[in-house]
Amino acid sequence: MYIKYKVDKFRFYLKVDNGEAILVNEGYKQQAGALYGVEAVKKTAPEAMIKDQTKI
Repeated sequence: MYIKYKVDKFRFYLKVDNGEAILVNEGYKQQAGALYGVEAVKKTAPEAMIKDQTKI
């Protein structure tokens, strides 16, 4: 995950090995908000429910 400042907002991105961004947040006015968002994702991701929607 990384944080980038663009158009007056701090955003964090989660990228996979091929470089594709699979998560982009809505943007924060302060860097501290983006850092809090990163920590929240890191904390809850291991517990996230995974739903396989490919099964028919």
